[in-house]
Parts: sequence; structure tokens; C-alpha cells
Amino acid sequence: MFLIDYLIFFFIGAIFGSFIYSFINRQSSELESANISIVSPPSFCPQCKKTLKPIMLIPIFSYIFLKGKCWYCKSAIKSSYLFYEILIGIFSVAFFVAFDASWVSVLKYIVCLLIIIQILLDYRFLLLSTNISILIILLGLGLAYLDTKVSVIDSFIGLCLGYTSLWLINFIFKTFKSKDGIGSGDFIFLAALCSLMGYKLIGPIVLGASLISLLIYLVSNREKQLLPFGSGMGIATLSLIFFL
Repeated sequence: MFLIDYLIFFFIGAIFGSFIYSFINRQSSELESANISIVSPPSFCPQCKKTLKPIMLIPIFSYIFLKGKCWYCKSAIKSSYLFYEILIGIFSVAFFVAFDASWVSVLKYIVCLLIIIQILLDYRFLLLSTNISILIILLGLGLAYLDTKVSVIDSFIGLCLGYTSLWLINFIFKTFKSKDGIGSGDFIFLAALCSLMGYKLIGPIVLGASLISLLIYLVSNREKQLLPFGSGMGIATLSLIFFL
């Protein structure tokens, strides 16, 4: 690839990074206000509430041009926006270096972005979007049809086993403890990931998720909180996508 290709992939990733961070933030806002969703209202300053102009939403450049401050009220803009824009930009370059630029790769890239959203949602709110998991399932089955690495049968078996395995573990736990040990969102998310990767990788995904989730729990000092198992599953799956 040429330098211009790297820059294009980086900027596309930065755009998605900005969107992903806004999406995550609006999930938090939705818990407090029913009037805020991912599509409405348009992007605005959380301090002065003024709607931002399109030129103020250009990833990375707008943050640098505005010197990290709102154009209207001069309040500080969260540096997290810049962090996610750069992070997803780098991820995008790494992805298209690792995989050939094709329609199958583009679909895989979209799936990876959806997985990243689930990782962040579970980490911040212990929440997994059922709609996103269903979309991953559809894309996973579609990729199995288009790609030769995972067959449609392996994908479908993975979908079924991914869901039932965690459901069964939770059923046994609930029988003895009278409470859920695993959230229902995890059932659907593992089903989605196994529809993408195939049933043969359910073991590595669950094992990797257990270790990663425990590490997140210990490092983030989440005392008396549930483990973000969905985040662990997502990170484990992204690792398998890149290194298998």
C-alpha cells in the first residue's frame, strides 16, 4: 500500500472512532434523559448545549484547531474523543495491513467495529446491545457464506452452541444460588461471536474471555461489581481474528 492508502484508512477509522465514542456517551445520557438518542439531537456541547457545526466535527483536526475547547463557551472538550479517534484510526490501518482490501475484509472490519462497541458498552455499563449482537450474527452467517475459513454449518452450530453453553452454565448456577451468574446479553453475544468464528473456537473464546475479564476486574479495581465478561469475549475474539 502507498502512504495515501494508510492515511485514508486512518482517517476512516478516526471517523468511526468519533462515532463510537459519541454512541457510548449517548448510552449513558439515555439513562438520564429519554430525549437523547444516537440520532437526536445533533452533536452539541454538553456545557453550553449549542449545536456543533459540521466543521467542528472533523476528527482530530477539529480538536487541534479548537485547541481542545468548545468554540462557543470555551469549556474543555474531553480528550477521550481524540484518544478514540486515534486508537480506531490505528486499528483500521492495522486491520487493512493484515487483510487484503476486499468486500469480505470490509464486512469483517464492520464486524470488528461492532465488537469494539460491545466491548466498551460492557466495560462502562455492564451492558450488551442485543441489536448489535443480532447484527453480528447476520454478518457472521453472511461471511460464512462468502468466505471459506468458516462454513455455514460451522457458523450455525457455533451460533447454537454459543448461546446454549452460557445459558446452561447460568441455569446450573441459578439452580443452586437462586440468582443469575451470567447476563442474558452474554448468551447472545457469545452466540454472535461463535457464528462469526465457528463452533471450534468456542473454547478459546470462553477461556480467553475468562482470563481477560478477570484481568480487567483486578486492574480496574471493580470491587463488588460484576465482571465485564462481554468485554473479555470481544477482546479474545478480536485477537483470534488477527492472529489465526
